Amino acid sequence: MSKFEILPTIDDDYVRCQMPDDSLQGDKIKPGKMLIFQRLDDAMIEQFKRVKQFNMFHIYAVRVNDDVIVRHLQVVDNYMILMPSNELYKPLAVDPNVDNVKIIGVLMHVV
Repeated sequence: MSKFEILPTIDDDYVRCQMPDDSLQGDKIKPGKMLIFQRLDDAMIEQFKRVKQFNMFHIYAVRVNDDVIVRHLQVVDNYMILMPSNELYKPLAVDPNVDNVKIIGVLMHVV
């Protein structure tokens, strides 16, 4: 699991963090790269969950309990599946009814 700190930006609509591992190596995102995410508001997140319309090609920052994880996101049944793009990492199934889950944002830029 990737643990890292969400850092502020000048614009409240965005957050940034540094990629701590190589779990997104298949997307050419290397450890240490700065990631810029556009925040998603709660209404948008609830709509996505209801209709299961998360774009598998997008990358999301997701807070699960005390960890922030950067992965592709799929919704299967009632589970959120956090998918790495490096085969050395396993997908993580998260139950939003049990785990404390918050989708922070969608990746917009890699610096």
